[in-house]
Amino acid sequence: MVGCNPWRDSRVRLCCKPGGFIRVYDTVLMPDSVYKSIRISGDTTVRDVIDIVLACCNSCLTPDQLCLVQTGPDTLHQTVGLSTTRRVMDRRECPLGVANQLMVDQAECKFVLELKSNVDTDQHLRK
Repeated sequence: MVGCNPWRDSRVRLCCKPGGFIRVYDTVLMPDSVYKSIRISGDTTVRDVIDIVLACCNSCLTPDQLCLVQTGPDTLHQTVGLSTTRRVMDRRECPLGVANQLMVDQAECKFVLELKSNVDTDQHLRK
């Protein structure tokens, strides 16, 4: 970039967008790993997160084989045994926005990477 710059005395400053860290539980990719902590921006999508984690793990799986599942406390059912909800996130959703909203509600959530075939089987068994 500096070599193509016609103004010799100018400086180039690279900045990242504001964002935060999320933990993505990746045991499905690496059994010995618990999670990856990755820095993302507010407009990073689920698809982007899957791509980042796959690149970190050097996995031979494709992004189309995986999904991101949000787990967290069930605010509708306060009874023991029904305390956790699971939701498969849409590929266009932004996990940081979801996490920030849950922090406002004082709830904790996890982002778990799972094989789509396992999620499809779980959803089929629940019907």
